[in-house]
Amino acid sequence: MSDTTTSRASGTEMYKTLFYENQLLYTAEKQLVFMQLGQRNIKVPAGENAHAIVWTKYGNLSDRSAAESETTATTAEAMSATLVTGTVATYAGAVKLNDILMMEAKDDLKKITYQRLGYQAGLAIDTVVRDVVAPGGTKIFAGTTAAVCAGLWSTVPNTATLSVTQLRKGLRTLLRNNALPVGSSLTPQGEKGQATNRDGLWIAVISADQLYDLQGDTTTGGWITSNQYAGSDKLFTGEVGKMYGTRFIMSGNPYVKGHGTIESTTVSSGETHVTLLAGADFFGVTKLQNLQTFWQDFGSAGTADPTHKVASAAWKTAFGARVLNASFGVSLYTAIGRAYTEA
Repeated sequence: MSDTTTSRASGTEMYKTLFYENQLLYTAEKQLVFMQLGQRNIKVPAGENAHAIVWTKYGNLSDRSAAESETTATTAEAMSATLVTGTVATYAGAVKLNDILMMEAKDDLKKITYQRLGYQAGLAIDTVVRDVVAPGGTKIFAGTTAAVCAGLWSTVPNTATLSVTQLRKGLRTLLRNNALPVGSSLTPQGEKGQATNRDGLWIAVISADQLYDLQGDTTTGGWITSNQYAGSDKLFTGEVGKMYGTRFIMSGNPYVKGHGTIESTTVSSGETHVTLLAGADFFGVTKLQNLQTFWQDFGSAGTADPTHKVASAAWKTAFGARVLNASFGVSLYTAIGRAYTEA
């Protein structure tokens, strides 16, 4: 999965290098909650513009329920398609290690370094995608009416936590917008259909606080924990259960009050989190290159490090994310119970 600039010797040294790389990759992948849901996950072809990417959004065909005359040829209509453009950017992180620290450390410092870099990489990638898609759907503000929704965060009462009722409102919106569930037969397959081979359910990304509130709803029924169906279905990273035709993914990096430019202009009296309800083709993600790891050994800097005191470990990746159809996702703004029940 990973490319690396590290020179690889044969035998033992090669396996050591692969071991440390895998520490970063494994830790990073555990954080990628939002990115895994991009239904049109495409790579930039070699030789193309490295900073721009284009997705194609197709429109639905018209209603043809009226009967036709047997003597009249069927009128063909044109397919409608809209190009949705996005940009690709590079993200990276690095740490320095000195020779004294490496010699005195009781632990495998190189292993720990790659694990921490992996967490940093995963968090960075997840946050970039989250900030694009979490507020990018059709907005619903819990506990409010349509007439006051323009107030954004300030319209959400402290008691309007995530509940079955709020979930059903979000799902109703997706159905009204003719969205398709993730994994449905019309979801793109293969490389351009990352979130496929599921069972045609909606996807909800929630915080730990929202999960707690939802499970505390006395009207909750039909909740199935993920360990009850893990053997038969491939689970998303962070998946905790399903109900009402929706698979729930718990994120430790939720979209909360103040993350967005618009959302930060008004402040609700409590803490507000966003539940993302996603259907097929809601957003796209792209990778210019795979997540890469780098190791620069002591002395590799030449005259910049004449006494071989400094080494470095690093990661780098490039990708982009873009909402393709806001109608196929719901951004459900709710309060959390912890904000007004705990100190």
